[in-house]
Amino acid sequence: MKSLFVLLVSTIALMVSPVAAQAEVKTGVTIRSISFDGRMLEVLYMVGGGCADHRGDVEFVIDEATQTVAMNVVDITEKGDPCEAIIPGTVKVDVIDTLKPLMAARGLEPYGYQLVLPKMRLEVF
Repeated sequence: MKSLFVLLVSTIALMVSPVAAQAEVKTGVTIRSISFDGRMLEVLYMVGGGCADHRGDVEFVIDEATQTVAMNVVDITEKGDPCEAIIPGTVKVDVIDTLKPLMAARGLEPYGYQLVLPKMRLEVF
């Protein structure tokens, strides 16, 4: 009987213990402007939300076959943001300092690769 009680207590403890933190939520953005000087990339963007803390990030997609590195801008929140306001965001990244270790980890040299800036969509009002 004592072992059944211990089993029940253990099961209940598992049921009420905190669940592991949810992964960050990445959301696509509407880019408003891009500035790139050959090293620093700065992107101003708009994203839906307004109820959570947001931060921008640049993801690098290395394509060895075409020798290109595409840069995609995403907005990150801890658990998502259900609000519907349109809020501005900014992300700045030193492309060279960020890209060198990513390529080195894959045994690649950055020379000869073309950078593909984040795509913008033109909205006519």
